[in-house]
Amino acid sequence: MPAHSDLTQAIELAIRLATKACEDVRVLAREGLRFSPPAVAFANPPVIFDGKQTITFRFKMGEQVEEHSIKTNIPYDAGVYRDGETYPKGALTTFGGRGFIAERDTSEKPDITNKDWRIWSNKGRDGRDFDPARHLGPPQPVKLR
Repeated sequence: MPAHSDLTQAIELAIRLATKACEDVRVLAREGLRFSPPAVAFANPPVIFDGKQTITFRFKMGEQVEEHSIKTNIPYDAGVYRDGETYPKGALTTFGGRGFIAERDTSEKPDITNKDWRIWSNKGRDGRDFDPARHLGPPQPVKLR
C-alpha cells in the first residue's frame, strides 16, 4: 500500500475529530450549557522518527492516543550486509566491496544479478600500484598571503 494512504488516513482522522468537536459544540449551544471543548492535541512526543524510514504522528484526545505512521522510501545507511536480515526498500548496504540499494523489501543477498538489489557503487582497485609522483606530479609550493 502506498505511503501516502497513511497520510490520507491521518488527515481523515484529524477531520473526523474536528467535525465531532464541532457537533459537540452545537449540541451544547442548543442546550444552553457551558462547556469545555474536548482537547485534541498532539501527544508527547508528537512526532517520532525511527531513524530509518518511518515517521509516526501521535494524537491525543483525553486519555485516548492515536498513532498514525508514514513509511517513506527515503534511502538510509543500513551498514554492512548481514546474512538473514530483512532490508526494506531504500536500504543502502555494502557487500563484496560494492554498494547496493534495495529495490523492494528483501532478505536476499545483494548481487548484481538479483532484481531485489540495484548497484549504486562499484568496488575500485586496491591502490597498491599508486605512485604519488606519477599520479599527482611533484609537490607544489604552498603560498601564504
